[in-house]
This record gives sequence, C-alpha cells and structure tokens, in this order.
Amino acid sequence: MFVDEAEEDEHTVSQKYGCLVKGVCCVVQRQFVRGMQYLIVPLIMLDGIIAYDIVDGPLDSECLFKFIKDHVMPFMNPCPGPCSMLIMDNCRKMKIVSVVQIYGMSALI
Repeated sequence: MFVDEAEEDEHTVSQKYGCLVKGVCCVVQRQFVRGMQYLIVPLIMLDGIIAYDIVDGPLDSECLFKFIKDHVMPFMNPCPGPCSMLIMDNCRKMKIVSVVQIYGMSALI
C-alpha cells in the first residue's frame, strides 16, 4: 500500500523550460498569480486507487494523520499478510513512531 501526495494550483501549468530551435533561448514572461491550492492524498494499491482525500490548501500532519486513521487503517492487515505494509514518501509532516505506537502497524517504511 502506498500513500503519496500531489498538488494542483495556479502554478502547475507554468513551465520553466521549453524546446525551441537550437541556439534560440526560451523567454516567457508571466505575472505572479496567487490562487487556490488543492492537494490529493491517495491510497494506492496494485488494484488501483482504493481511497483518497482532497485537501484545500497545504497538507499538515493533522490532516495526514486523520487520512491514515480513517482511510488507510481499515485496509491494513497484520504482518505478513496482504496489505500489511504502508510505504510513504517524504514523511516529514508526521511522526512515524506515533503512528506505529498508536495503531500497532507492523511495517512502515
């Protein structure tokens, strides 16, 4: 089971680099746009996306903890069974030790 986050905001469509004829520089001028930021946190398994949460604004540790408690833990099984391992990318937003202690997860990477 994998948990990762992706975001969408007004800057997502902006690109810093592009392709042109050799020797010609890419020059783009844009105004700074401050818009809404949406973040999706999916629970991904080999079968596809099992659960997800869409957050308005940045994801903090409380939102991530709630997502794991409400959407991930119901699918977790004891080790060494299926769905017994949760893999998370960039887990700085949350204390992994607290998740293991509170919910008794058998494996967390």
